[in-house]
Amino acid sequence: MMITTLLLALALAPSGKDDVLWVEGEAAKTRQVGPPHSWYNSIKKDLLSGGDWVSNFSDKDGLVGYEIQVPKAGTYALWVRANPIGAALAWKIGDGPWKEVPTGKSVDQVNLASDNRPDMRFVAWMNAGPV
Repeated sequence: MMITTLLLALALAPSGKDDVLWVEGEAAKTRQVGPPHSWYNSIKKDLLSGGDWVSNFSDKDGLVGYEIQVPKAGTYALWVRANPIGAALAWKIGDGPWKEVPTGKSVDQVNLASDNRPDMRFVAWMNAGPV
């Protein structure tokens, strides 16, 4: 099995400013993910900001889509809280090109496994780049 997409939260912040746009991953407008996997979804949901997550423990790529209203023009930093272990993560805006999320530079990694095993049920923050 390959974990291809897991988005929990998106945060957009203008560089050097205090304005933040916060979107919970489970608030996706569209979802194309595999059915819930009992082992992979056996997690401590109280450690997630929205109390839930979007997961895709499947051989097929998962895809979630969001509609975000940006109140102020500018360049933002896109942060993604997702599984950095064995995941292939990418994002795009509209018809723009796909950009990979660099999973190798994650911070604040948290083990979500309900049995505390050090397996693939982790999340961490990753800076996906400027938007």
